[in-house]
Amino acid sequence: MPPLQPVLKRKVDELFLRWLSDPNTQRALHDSLRRIRDAPGSDDATRGGPGTPPDVTRHRPEPPDVICALPLACSRPVRTSCRSPGHRKVQPPQEDPPPPASSCCIPTFYFPHGRPPETLDVDAVLSRIKRVFAEFPQERATVGDMGRVAKDVVNTHPGLSFLKEAPEFHSRYITTVIQRIFYTVNRSWSGWITCTELRRSNFLQNVALLEVEPDINQLTEFFSYEHFYVIYCKFWELDTDHDLQVDAQDLGRHSDHAISSRMIDRIFSGAVTRDRKVQKNGKISYADFVWFLLSEEDKKTPTSIEYWFRCMDLDGDGVLSLYELEYFYKEQMRRLDARAIEPLPLEDCVCQMLDLVQPRIPGKITLPDLKRCKLAHVFFDTFFNVDKYLDYEQREQASLLRESDPDGPELSDWEKYAAEEYDFLVTEEVAGDPWDDGLPSELSPVEQKLWSPLAQRSIETLAPLGKVDLYACVDRDHV
Repeated sequence: MPPLQPVLKRKVDELFLRWLSDPNTQRALHDSLRRIRDAPGSDDATRGGPGTPPDVTRHRPEPPDVICALPLACSRPVRTSCRSPGHRKVQPPQEDPPPPASSCCIPTFYFPHGRPPETLDVDAVLSRIKRVFAEFPQERATVGDMGRVAKDVVNTHPGLSFLKEAPEFHSRYITTVIQRIFYTVNRSWSGWITCTELRRSNFLQNVALLEVEPDINQLTEFFSYEHFYVIYCKFWELDTDHDLQVDAQDLGRHSDHAISSRMIDRIFSGAVTRDRKVQKNGKISYADFVWFLLSEEDKKTPTSIEYWFRCMDLDGDGVLSLYELEYFYKEQMRRLDARAIEPLPLEDCVCQMLDLVQPRIPGKITLPDLKRCKLAHVFFDTFFNVDKYLDYEQREQASLLRESDPDGPELSDWEKYAAEEYDFLVTEEVAGDPWDDGLPSELSPVEQKLWSPLAQRSIETLAPLGKVDLYACVDRDHV
């Protein structure tokens, strides 16, 4: 008989154990052993005395009891090792056999490839998180608490080891990570992160990936250094006096003046900023710029929809009325006329947007309506971003729907923008000085980007400023 395959052998062993543990089988085996022990001549064989071993085949027990004890799952007779009658030395045990194995000793589930590893105890993890949050004031994590997390990432992750040679960038990177955490996790816009908000986000999963992912740029949700590089370079281009603050005129130059001046004024009105100094000084900090850039380049996320809805809701009643839509669209019409493009009349534009959003209350667009609509980014750009509005006008609505609802996983608008801008910045720096960059050949590409002329100029300019307040964007009462 050819040897059994491994999987088939495991199945046969399983059926054999099931048959052997059956009570009827145990009783039949006990009866057979008792008959063998009580047969004439078995004492000599047991004591190992002189004489010829007895012929066991002449005292073989009748098989009906054993056959009846077979479980129903065994449809074929079991082959035994004794194929023909012959002499066999039998040595019955000196003492009674051990009791039959109980059914609890046989595992309930059979794993041919071994027992799988134990799953993560989610309840235990959540209980630990609750205990940690219980130590916070009012059981809420502040900007400073998240800052300690970001600082620990800078000090321990191998993908950020090059930052040790440029401590001036520590505060910028930490500020970026903090604001990205609050941008994604703090859904209530309160300036504090609760345990419930943390559980509903994917922040803990990203923290767990820090232990196994050596490339920090693969963690695009919060910790990517390339994303920080893009954000900081964009801010540096607008901050002409390099005081780590930009005014309305500076912010209006973003993306070649694509955003309308009325929307820029709304950003500086305090509708989406927490710093009370914005309305007094007329400037926003780097932390507020992080929120602006994330919202401007990806208007499909829940936070970005809330960001621009707050800006367009002039009276703060939670509804975008016809007056508010007209207020922003009038400037769009003037900007289109300046480009010799005939704008769509206001009435036609409003009808198109109502058909696009399909609000539950006719004529009143609310925040839930825009979140439910898959083309909220088209709605916003129609009223205050002329470049993206013209780009959407050149494409069909069907293609926009396919882009907003892809079949499989796809990069977000922010990830596409950050990747394109990062490649552009690197190409621009390499083309600016291709031969003499003052770098040793053994430096990694990331280190070359860090010590590029732009980065060195940033360090030299920012060094005299001393320490920078990382939490200037948050009310002091919240820290």
